Amino acid sequence: MVMEPVTRRAAWRLALAGALPWAIAGSAIASEHDSLQAAARLTAASLARELDRQWARLRALAAEVERGQAAQPVPELRRMMNAAQQAAPHTVWIGVASARDGKVIAASAGVLESADVSARPWFQAGLQRHFAGDVHSAALLVTALRRDPRDEPLRLIDFTTPVRNAAGQVVGVLGSHVDWRWVTAIIAGAPIPPGAQVALLSREGNVLFGAEGHWMTASPRPPLSLVQQAPEAPGLGWRLVGLPASTLRGRG
Repeated sequence: MVMEPVTRRAAWRLALAGALPWAIAGSAIASEHDSLQAAARLTAASLARELDRQWARLRALAAEVERGQAAQPVPELRRMMNAAQQAAPHTVWIGVASARDGKVIAASAGVLESADVSARPWFQAGLQRHFAGDVHSAALLVTALRRDPRDEPLRLIDFTTPVRNAAGQVVGVLGSHVDWRWVTAIIAGAPIPPGAQVALLSREGNVLFGAEGHWMTASPRPPLSLVQQAPEAPGLGWRLVGLPASTLRGRG
């Protein structure tokens, strides 16, 4: 009769001893998930700020062009484009094209001047509205910039805005192409636990940067952090998601 309480206590000790590693592991996993969510939110906010700054630069340039566009000579326009490009070196190209025929009037370093860009999505969108274009491979610029073919393929995002005259008519389109590596460097610098990743998703849910497909099979599904840009900026609809090391190991 005396042994029964002792046996029960021993059983509880054994049960607690067995459960403790699982409790510690569960706490560590929860902590990792919390850290990843916080990192994704912080990175989303940082990326949104940088995208908004890039957009603000383009709008300021458009205003400068519009103030004197009626009598603006090409060398002066080119000077403006060069200054804007030098102020943001991650910008690969900035140029203004005529709304009449889609030909580039002036551009940074004179690249693509006189080229017909009327068929390019950024130009067509810029005739109608402020526009931000998702990541894509470079077309005309690859040859124009005379890049070394051994270099990493050039990928870009676009920012575009109409240029108007004093009567409010669209007379041109101002566009800039930004190096995709600028975006990925911001994400790669996220403060995350070792072995984890922060992945960038498009508006449609496609993985633009990070662990392809892992977020869709993770269980439970990790929350998404919207890259929330300013209301006046053309948004890309990007979202960030933190992927724990355990998920990446399990599906590597």
